[in-house]
Amino acid sequence: MLLSQSQAGKLIKCARQAPYGKGNETLVDTTVRNTRELGPTKFEPRNTEWPGYFNDTCTEIGKELGIDAPIRAELYKMLIYEKGALVKPHTDTEKIPGIFGTIVICRPSAHEGGDVVVTHFGQPQGLQNDRSQCLAHCPEK
Repeated sequence: MLLSQSQAGKLIKCARQAPYGKGNETLVDTTVRNTRELGPTKFEPRNTEWPGYFNDTCTEIGKELGIDAPIRAELYKMLIYEKGALVKPHTDTEKIPGIFGTIVICRPSAHEGGDVVVTHFGQPQGLQNDRSQCLAHCPEK
């Protein structure tokens, strides 16, 4: 299911301006990161396929990275990119002990542009926006 404009509006109303990490600091600077975010207590996954999808994704990541131990993942936040949103390259210092990466799950929505490119060791990697079912819902207040 595509994210409708009405659904996106409801999520945006629940969200706040997203900060970014620079060294030990957490800053808000819309010239570096201009997007909205929801913390994990502000939304909940409701699709019954979510736990299996997430566990399978973690297993696949472990295989791809050659990690023999189980990978544990947590919902950290949801980022919402509106028209004109941007994220420039920056060093984001996560404050969760033992973190070694971020899993990006893109909610399908009708849009133009907005390509996501991650650079790893100087090599650009594009992320595909897969059309899948609704995986999260912002609860009513």
